[in-house]
Amino acid sequence: MRGSVPDRSLGSLPGIERVRAMMRGLVPRPPLSHLLGYRLTQVGSGNATLRMPVSPCFQDYTGNIDVRVPAEEALAAAVLTGAPAGYEVRTVSLSVNLLRPPTLEAETLIARARTLNTGRAFTLRRMSSGRCGCSGRSCPPCARAAPGSS
Repeated sequence: MRGSVPDRSLGSLPGIERVRAMMRGLVPRPPLSHLLGYRLTQVGSGNATLRMPVSPCFQDYTGNIDVRVPAEEALAAAVLTGAPAGYEVRTVSLSVNLLRPPTLEAETLIARARTLNTGRAFTLRRMSSGRCGCSGRSCPPCARAAPGSS
């Protein structure tokens, strides 16, 4: 399997620099990102955007696409942008409410995550997803946010 765990020295950088290094390909992508095909496409202070191609292997028994992995990865990246050097972030709880579950027709999932509030031990985050009907990896900014999200 392709990908590897980044060198431990990466932890000496502030979180936003670690996420930017991952996005720019300066550190190896994790094996899961190779397997699922997701990539960080945009990061900023307290936010991150991730794209993942849709595949039949992500379908559940109803034909909908499972969005938990791209949601968690985008959320973790958004929170990591606010972490100081030497700190890691871990997801303690994740709740997903789908207003309109994606299907194979979406072709690409776009997960946008934003940090709402950060405290000493916990961070509140929000994630919205969009679907894109474009094929291929280079897609114009035509993704639509799910109804009710911002």
